[in-house]
Amino acid sequence: MIDLSIYANNNAKTLVAGTVGSIGITLPGNMGTMATGVAYKVGTIPAGSVILDVQIVVDTLFNGDSVGDGTGTKPAVNVGYTGALTAFASALAVNTTGIKAGTAGESVATESDIIVTPTIYANTTAGDLRVVVTFVETATVTGMFTA
Repeated sequence: MIDLSIYANNNAKTLVAGTVGSIGITLPGNMGTMATGVAYKVGTIPAGSVILDVQIVVDTLFNGDSVGDGTGTKPAVNVGYTGALTAFASALAVNTTGIKAGTAGESVATESDIIVTPTIYANTTAGDLRVVVTFVETATVTGMFTA
């Protein structure tokens, strides 16, 4: 470890990695029936954090489509944070299972809620996803940097 507290204007902050992970939304489930266009909070990122990675894990595909016969527009989600609802994913298809990559590289100056906004249809009856956000908190902790 390197003790950086000996340098001027350094308050010996440590880099603390954390996740808003395995916080899921399920349709239907503990949130009840989801509605299209409604913003659902799935977690909170601390002030002064840098977003390193965003993954959307679709465990159960979101079924249905805009037409009702399988040929229409498929369900999708936007993933972002308070004030930037599409910062991590915009119209990301969730009609197949697996890990979907979001966009990272954002920094949040104030504490921000992670928000998922779905586009689903009347015939969407199933779907389960988790949003995993990996971040580094840089502004509100104390300790030592590690090298």
